[in-house]
Amino acid sequence: NALMALFEFGTKHLVFPYRFDGAVFVNDLRSTALQGHPLSNATVTSIYVLSLLSGSRSLSTPLRLALVGLQFCALVAFGGRSGMVLTILLGGVYLLIQGLAQLRTGRVNLLGAALVIMLAALLPLAVALAGYYGFFDALLGRFVSDSGSANARVEMFDLFRHLELRDLIVGPDVDLLDSMRRITGLEQGIENPILRFTLYQGAFFTLLIFFGFALFMHEVARRCHPGIWLPMLGWLILLNTSESIASKTTLMTKFVVIALALYRPARVESELPGTRNAGFRHALL
Repeated sequence: NALMALFEFGTKHLVFPYRFDGAVFVNDLRSTALQGHPLSNATVTSIYVLSLLSGSRSLSTPLRLALVGLQFCALVAFGGRSGMVLTILLGGVYLLIQGLAQLRTGRVNLLGAALVIMLAALLPLAVALAGYYGFFDALLGRFVSDSGSANARVEMFDLFRHLELRDLIVGPDVDLLDSMRRITGLEQGIENPILRFTLYQGAFFTLLIFFGFALFMHEVARRCHPGIWLPMLGWLILLNTSESIASKTTLMTKFVVIALALYRPARVESELPGTRNAGFRHALL
């Protein structure tokens, strides 16, 4: 997915262009790769980077660093501002905490320390060269001009003023809501799943959905190693920057697959004597 994104970024040719109502977005040349919408790509890639940092214990450190570097380059190609900023902040804080914890133990791997120092010295040079050749131009352009994305996040709150209390509780007439979205310029989406669910399905159904979602996320986290908190936090933040789980999407499935693959399910000791590995089989189920 990352390699295809970089290919599309370099050639300006989208292999699988994103379509809305059957029409291709001609002016949006952000990479779509295999995940479709650039925001979906950015979300999955950001979660993958955070998972590589705090999980993936079976992978060697050089391989993890190579994968993290590749995915960071893909994040630039996808143009996901929230994903990029969140990955840098959460990933940076996590690495800082881990580095300080390692220093407190008094046991520092000299080869690893030398590698970190070398990368820290070369990273600014690599970023400067990439910026000089225009690698970050598209991403920086998204920060300068977001094509009305920030304004859409403000306009979506105005939709509530046109709805009665009953509509907010059990859901309004869908045709009326679609008409109001077109009038206010929100036909491309309501960029928050909670608001989207509340507007279309009503507050009562939204509470049920997110109660079940919270229980499911708790169950996923319970089956994984403690480091799952890092991608879990990133996931909960990023899903609120777009429609995400409020529309037909496989985003949650991809998150669960990444979590269970890179944070192997913790072994659960069997409560019954003489049932060897029964607890582990129960954890997998």
